Amino acid sequence: MRNTVVWFIALSFIVTCASQAQAWPFGEKTKQTQAQSAVSGQGASGATQDQSQASGKAEAPKKAPSPAQADKAAADALAANRALIAKKKQALNNTEWQITITNLTTKGKEEPDEIIFTGNQVKCVGMAKRGFSETNYTLTVQEDGSLVWETMQSSEEAGTAFWRGEIDSSLQTMHGALSYQPDSETTVDYMFASASKKSIPPQEKAAEPAQEKTPEKAPVKK
Repeated sequence: MRNTVVWFIALSFIVTCASQAQAWPFGEKTKQTQAQSAVSGQGASGATQDQSQASGKAEAPKKAPSPAQADKAAADALAANRALIAKKKQALNNTEWQITITNLTTKGKEEPDEIIFTGNQVKCVGMAKRGFSETNYTLTVQEDGSLVWETMQSSEEAGTAFWRGEIDSSLQTMHGALSYQPDSETTVDYMFASASKKSIPPQEKAAEPAQEKTPEKAPVKK
């Protein structure tokens, strides 16, 4: 009986020691794993923070230009636009366009006519016969390089005519519309398109006649 008890105590001691021996390396590995996780977590957190700071710097709003800078930019853009329009008008000067014009109100047939650009003004030969003279016109340059010109002609006897023409970027074709009001109660609408274009010599203004000088009277001797 005593031997049995002794063997039982010895066996228990051996089992306990073996369990502690196995648990010790596992505990060490667990501590190492926790330490590595902590270091990795700190690194990830630091990287995330750095990325957030970098992102914050990249997304910082741009500084708005000062009023003086904005005014200068607007003035430069306006000057560039005026220079471009002057260049395009110069290219249109001294050109004659043969057009076909159609009466949309009465559904009339197409008729030939002419539009002439000279001296930064525009003239329609057919409307000139009704009493309209050449007029100044506004010119707009579109984003694609095409041009839009507009003008209003007015005559006490013939009424009012509103023109709007579009010219392609190569300045070779033109189409547009004309709204003619011979009186306050009547409107006749037309459409027109170019058939051909040619250059013409610059039109020179007629020289004013020289004024004759009145001969000076000889002084009267007293």
